[in-house]
Amino acid sequence: MYDLIFEIIAGVLVFGGVAGSLLPILPGPPLGLLGLFLHAYVTGFEAISPRVLIVFLLLTVMTHVLDFLAPMMGAKGARASRAGFWGALIGTIIGMFVAGPLGMIIGALLGGFLGEYLVVPDAVRALKTAWGVFWGFLVSTTIRFSVAVATAVYYLWVIWR
Repeated sequence: MYDLIFEIIAGVLVFGGVAGSLLPILPGPPLGLLGLFLHAYVTGFEAISPRVLIVFLLLTVMTHVLDFLAPMMGAKGARASRAGFWGALIGTIIGMFVAGPLGMIIGALLGGFLGEYLVVPDAVRALKTAWGVFWGFLVSTTIRFSVAVATAVYYLWVIWR
């Protein structure tokens, strides 16, 4: 009976991870990883090996690192100055503490724009920096969603084999 309850919880966590990869309220890939771990634990690590869990752990950590780095990389790709780059980084950190995940996006956009505009008072150039930050977030979100979907597909494969 308890195994069934834990399996339901694992499934909810895995598919909540897919939703959370797109919704800023939920931590997507960590939820999916927790669901995989719970399923592995309930099955005595026979259905999912510790090696597979380590791979998904590394992918999850990679998504979190990219959540911070991708906006700055996007700013660099838009040929932002150092001030634009650092503005995006500082804005991401401040935004995270002020308004959570959504604040990271807004903070990075505003920080990149303001950092660039303060050095070179050219609104077009500053907007290009903010646009690069936005594309960085899109790349990061796409990778985060892909990892969450891969987790869910692997979970379904393990359940149905």
